Amino acid sequence: MPQTTSHQGSLNGVPTFDIELSVRKTAEALDLCEKTVQRLIDRRLLRPSTALRHFLIPRSEIIRFLEQTSQSDHEPLGVTGTASLAPAP
Repeated sequence: MPQTTSHQGSLNGVPTFDIELSVRKTAEALDLCEKTVQRLIDRRLLRPSTALRHFLIPRSEIIRFLEQTSQSDHEPLGVTGTASLAPAP
């Protein structure tokens, strides 16, 4: 049976109406490779749903990750004490 979808918007071409995305779709949305997304999960920087056999990453988790990593005055994720290494303005 052919699938039909109506796109309400997109995040790098991935429909935003999806509640949870696979590792592959998350990688596409973030413009990363799947291995990098898996590393983010392993480092607990992205928290997937563990209710199923396969990792599914909630859209809200992707948005949280993007907001956290796009702040200009934050410490790099998983690294502390590096603020003084940033170039002076």
